[in-house]
Amino acid sequence: SEKDVMLFSRQLAIMFKSRVSLVDSLSTIGSQLKSKNFRRRIFQISQDVEAGTTFSDALAKHPDVFASFYINMVERGETLGKLSDVLQYLADHLEREHQLKSKIKGALTYPIFVIVIAFVVITLLTILVLPNLTQILEESGAELPLITQWVIAFSNFYRQWWWLVALCIVAAVAGIARLSKTKNGRRVVHRALLKIPIIGSFLRLMYVSRFGENLSTLITGGVPIVEAIGVTGRIVGNETYERIIQQAKDSVAQGSKVADVFERYPKEFPPTLTQMIRVGEKSGALDETLAQIVTFYRGEMNRSVDAFISLIEPLLI
Repeated sequence: SEKDVMLFSRQLAIMFKSRVSLVDSLSTIGSQLKSKNFRRRIFQISQDVEAGTTFSDALAKHPDVFASFYINMVERGETLGKLSDVLQYLADHLEREHQLKSKIKGALTYPIFVIVIAFVVITLLTILVLPNLTQILEESGAELPLITQWVIAFSNFYRQWWWLVALCIVAAVAGIARLSKTKNGRRVVHRALLKIPIIGSFLRLMYVSRFGENLSTLITGGVPIVEAIGVTGRIVGNETYERIIQQAKDSVAQGSKVADVFERYPKEFPPTLTQMIRVGEKSGALDETLAQIVTFYRGEMNRSVDAFISLIEPLLI
């Protein structure tokens, strides 16, 4: 899991900084891992390094565990002789990413839980309670209000066709999951997510923060700007942002600026962000500017999440 990779990176950074050899560090950490699959991979990486393979090449044999961002950073650290510093960068970066995702998941867990419980309660009311009330009301012979008639009609329909409702929900979830695995479907799903009220704002803040965090870390680690933008685009996590960042990469490769591309997409990259990037490009301190951007937008996202939680609780109740 991402948490496993984060803890592994932190432990490896500490041991490597304490002048423990890379092979010994990998063997020691691997023997303490709880995940059998991850332990097997770390032992394989340790054996490859001991046999003369570079650490980055050994990691590259496990792309499903170590992202291209991770491998590029390690490779640059080996080239510059700063592997210890790079491992520290990676550990800090992965920890911040984990905290970011945990905060968003925590914000969404409560409303999802309440909605599921509400669905269960409504089902129980519809099947067990309303039929008895309906019988009493019908026996009274009184003229029922329109809303009451709707509730009774819904109860009758739900008791008879509950399996169809459940089937439609399962089919919709499975359809979206399958659609998101195709190229065009992924584009549609990712674009739709950005348009969902409140959640779309969270996601935009998250993707902007992730873009700035990853690009700043790669540039600080000595990765060339064009390569760094390409790696960042592949791991940002949203097709819309990937496409824009890929345009920025091509633009920079042709001698233009990142800000020139971003200013064409004010919804995805706010004008304030674009202006700060432009200043960073002109001053030659893009990595420092990106770090300041990340700090700002991370704070914005934390405030937005807290506001969302405070509003969603009374609304759901």
